[in-house]
Amino acid sequence: MRRVLLSMGAIVLTIACNWDKEDRLCKDGDQPVNIIMERSKTLYSEALTGMSCEEFNSRQTFEAPDWGSCITTFSPGELASTQTIYTNDPIDGILSGDTIAVDQSYIYSLVSRGVEITELESLEVKVHLPLPISPQKIFLYKDKIVVYGERTLYITNLLGELLFKEEMDGDQEISLKGEYLFLRSTKYIDELSDEEFCEKIIYANDARYSALTSVREFSLEELIYLSEEHYYGARFYHLDKKRQYLGFEVPSEKGERQTALMKKGSLELSLIEGVGVESLTMREYGEYLHLFSWDWKGGSSYYVLNSDLQVSSRIEGIAPGEFIGAARFTPDFSYIMTYLNVDPLFVFDLKDHSGPELIGELKFPGTPRFLHEVDTDTLISLGVGENNQLTLSVFSVENPAVPLRTDVLTLDENGIRFDYDYKNFIFHNENILIKGEYEYYLVWIKDHKIEKLQRIPIYGNPRTFFVDDELLLKDGREWESIKLND
Repeated sequence: MRRVLLSMGAIVLTIACNWDKEDRLCKDGDQPVNIIMERSKTLYSEALTGMSCEEFNSRQTFEAPDWGSCITTFSPGELASTQTIYTNDPIDGILSGDTIAVDQSYIYSLVSRGVEITELESLEVKVHLPLPISPQKIFLYKDKIVVYGERTLYITNLLGELLFKEEMDGDQEISLKGEYLFLRSTKYIDELSDEEFCEKIIYANDARYSALTSVREFSLEELIYLSEEHYYGARFYHLDKKRQYLGFEVPSEKGERQTALMKKGSLELSLIEGVGVESLTMREYGEYLHLFSWDWKGGSSYYVLNSDLQVSSRIEGIAPGEFIGAARFTPDFSYIMTYLNVDPLFVFDLKDHSGPELIGELKFPGTPRFLHEVDTDTLISLGVGENNQLTLSVFSVENPAVPLRTDVLTLDENGIRFDYDYKNFIFHNENILIKGEYEYYLVWIKDHKIEKLQRIPIYGNPRTFFVDDELLLKDGREWESIKLND
């Protein structure tokens, strides 16, 4: 019996800088534009159940900011592990879905208007379950197959018999935690006139062109929604093991940038200096929430908030003038990499979850955009290196107070245009699979060194995952097995 083990994760943040119209890229060396939005009203924080559209529209008081037209994205990575279900997610036990799922015996692959079920041991296709939709994501829960596509949630049993179907209003981001689906939708609103929709808004901030986010919980045991549809004036959403968080960016009274954060179900706001607070720069440790934010003038900050989102501790002034390029949380340590001029790796000790301690720092060249733990003593990062090539760096954190860059590999990819989405990385023990534009890079890391590199051509839209000492890959009609470290 093959045993499925894999992991991956990431986040996308945005910054602004000057725009090169010809190359459609941020020019090298350009300073980021510090965006300040004028504020004309105080921040709204009271509950607004049953608000009218007139009331909502009256709160839209920010002018749309001029971002300087150049937006750069980067993707810090995270580690997750799964037991019986294939996933590429940052927090163990919280799944965001993919085009395949795996249990102890079978591979469930999404195909055009259907699900193909393949025996894991023999790699023989056993069943094809037709669907009336073109599926995009699949989850497994006990004897249920959960599929989402074409704005439709479709749930069947293992025989393909329909158990539940619902057409959604707008696109949904779906996560599975235990027996519960969390369905999130975000609407970007200028002005509203639908009174029935306005009555669902229970919180609205005063930002013009508001993002309204709704999160509903659905029980896969009972096949019913456990919460009504309500909307919060928030741009980002984070689901962790204990709580759900929503947030948005607001200026302070002095026009400086800060982030407002709330727990779902509570309208009390916590204001955090700086921006860049996103799902994967946040992580719960027991009753505490750890998060990174950055400010162009003051540098990055590491906040620890208690269960009431009050500040328990803060480390500030980390790398002034630099951006957070990548972040990584582990049980015992957390890491960030910053970039712009010199690119440091910072190591934080988490012995005390209420107050982490900065214990190590390493400066190295390049622009890190992805960070991941290979094992307890080894980190890797990917980013833009010399001549804008994609560069893989290996770090030893055996002594976390003195991190070392122990190996470097330049890959045949443009580091600026490379897609740092966490779905393009799979980690298994000492093996890393990196999806490039035209080929996979299978990298074996041993004793903090790159032991072996194997290139695998890509044709079409492949499916891949690790199992025991094999990489299983489907790039066509048949599954292929590639032995690791031969």
